[in-house]
Amino acid sequence: QVSVHLHTGNSRVDLERREADIALRISNEPDDDLFGRRITQIDYAPFASAGLIAEHGRKISKLPWILYDESAGAVGTEQWYAERAKAPPVIRVTSAVSMLALAQAGLGGAVLPVPLALDSGLVRLGSRIKGFETDLWCVCHRDLRYSDRVRSFMKLAVEMKGSLQ
Repeated sequence: QVSVHLHTGNSRVDLERREADIALRISNEPDDDLFGRRITQIDYAPFASAGLIAEHGRKISKLPWILYDESAGAVGTEQWYAERAKAPPVIRVTSAVSMLALAQAGLGGAVLPVPLALDSGLVRLGSRIKGFETDLWCVCHRDLRYSDRVRSFMKLAVEMKGSLQ
């Protein structure tokens, strides 16, 4: 008896203002004023299309790359890229889904969340990048933590974590 209205995007709903009952947040430091359960850890790794690899090889420094826009605050990705690449990125994006689609189209390599990229047809170029791990949380306003529907949804989200790994 839970009605799901899925809002996707980079903007955060304000749970304090009750813009939503529950949110899935990717963060290593969830808001202290919210109640939540950690669902899983998300690892990141470099990926590229087979066509791009055939054209440029597997060496990271030889591939064109897609990076997050500076507004995304992906400092770790920027540092990883600066240590390995020789040219500016070919494209900057604001979402992992956009990055995935562009990488699948062969426009560049991308550091992607492993669960997102695993069944995408992309080739993994290395193991997970240490230090990029991010937690996925299911959070709600503290006043809703005892609500049966919120507790049921959080329990289900934690049980489904195996499909995210």
